[in-house]
Amino acid sequence: MHRELSQPMGGIATMMRLPQATTTDGLDVCFVGVPLDLGTSNRSGSRFGPRQIRSESVLLRPYNMSFDIDGLDPSFAPGTGTPEVGGLTVQQDLEIVRGMKGLNIVGADIVEVSPPYDPFGTTALVGANLAFEMLCVMPGVACR
Repeated sequence: MHRELSQPMGGIATMMRLPQATTTDGLDVCFVGVPLDLGTSNRSGSRFGPRQIRSESVLLRPYNMSFDIDGLDPSFAPGTGTPEVGGLTVQQDLEIVRGMKGLNIVGADIVEVSPPYDPFGTTALVGANLAFEMLCVMPGVACR
């Protein structure tokens, strides 16, 4: 590799500077979301790195689940303003939502659904099914 292409501060930023994983083979943990609080993370002296992410992730407190429909591949949800080619499948999204069962979910929403971009209503149907699944993982909700 050319020396100018292997700069220590260049390239893709990875967790703990580990090599980037190109597949999920052999992985048992992933970060689906990262807590962000601009009021404290941009403050002088604040620490917002892997250690802080781990300490935040173990806190069991009320959560709001927000799902951005444009994270889905447009073949599953074409009715969005910013389609993500190569995005997640509906099955992958259901796994993520169902994996949140047991957390103290107090609210949920689905954003970026734009019916004018989807004349067949596929995106709205996927969104309705995801909303049902989101309700099913909330505490105290009995699902069929």
